[in-house]
Amino acid sequence: MLKRFKFTDKVIKALPNNPSNSASTDVEYCDTQVIGLKCLVGKTGNKRFLFRYTFNGRKQSIGLGSITDINVSTARKISQKYRVSLSEGINPKAERDSQQRLTLNEFFNQHYLPSIRKRKKSWEDDKQSLI
Repeated sequence: MLKRFKFTDKVIKALPNNPSNSASTDVEYCDTQVIGLKCLVGKTGNKRFLFRYTFNGRKQSIGLGSITDINVSTARKISQKYRVSLSEGINPKAERDSQQRLTLNEFFNQHYLPSIRKRKKSWEDDKQSLI
């Protein structure tokens, strides 16, 4: 089978598993519609979408999700959005990672306080010392 073709949901689901005697863990297929959109198929049949790109001369990739989580059209839309970010000089992976990081204050209020209230009588002292 060709490694480069137009992705459709039907074709992606029909892709064969990577042979178990293969040296690589995944076989990579490329979409002809969106540059950088890949589908990786593992030895166990797991299929996932990936966006590969070059930023500042370094090759990078971002996992988009499993084929059970997103379909081809969604993967294309996400990849095109990342392409636009690249054209504006923004590293899409760094941008995504910065959005996922919590500040200390957010962590304290969202995770620490709700958890510690149940287990510690003097939780208000912790709150006062960190505010």
